Amino acid sequence: MPRFFVEQCLPADVKQIRLVQDDAHHITHVLRMREGEEVVVCDGAGTDHITLIEGFETGSVILKVVEVKENSTEPRWQACLYQGLPKGDKMDLIIQKAVELGVSKIIPVECSRSISKLPANKLARRLERWNRIA
Repeated sequence: MPRFFVEQCLPADVKQIRLVQDDAHHITHVLRMREGEEVVVCDGAGTDHITLIEGFETGSVILKVVEVKENSTEPRWQACLYQGLPKGDKMDLIIQKAVELGVSKIIPVECSRSISKLPANKLARRLERWNRIA
């Protein structure tokens, strides 16, 4: 069953969730899901909302909440990764795999011997990309 993460904490008594932008595109065009299929929405408070697809609108998916329960897949510990900046786009893969392994926080570090340097004008774009990957 597909899982989607939303940043904001959802109230326990929420009856309907609307996913937009990338998540809606992924459900509609990539997974090609239909009405009545199950989706899990995880919020920032460690809660899973088991939902059914209720309908589709332009650029959004409407989900009906069936059940709310505590997330059992998140690790009990918090791991933090200090990662030196690698060359090229290797950081994308490092972030993806670190999150898959359960790392909760990744801190990019510009070391004295790092070949790759992160200029200030590209920092915002890179951070936005890395957050999407995570």
